[in-house]
Amino acid sequence: MAVVNLGFLKPTRDSLPPGFGYLVPAREAQTVLGCTFSHLKFPGRVPAGAYLLRIFVGGPLHPEVVEQEDSTLVKKVCQEIRQHLGFDSAPDLVWIRRYR
Repeated sequence: MAVVNLGFLKPTRDSLPPGFGYLVPAREAQTVLGCTFSHLKFPGRVPAGAYLLRIFVGGPLHPEVVEQEDSTLVKKVCQEIRQHLGFDSAPDLVWIRRYR
């Protein structure tokens, strides 16, 4: 599994769906397995108005995703969260953690 952390200092979208994140059903066959809204779960972790999203990818069904180049992985993740959440801006911060 890998965790792709994306920080948005000035997100183009002012709100997220209610809750602390979402899961993507396996039948959707997407790279993203789930996403947590860390800035809501842990107040004070980012500046006011900024978003910190933790996106989970790979897992036992798609272990090959973890081996993708950073740029490829980030591009896929950004495309999918754009579909899910409506973000259309590039993240200001990217940090990837791989758990092999």
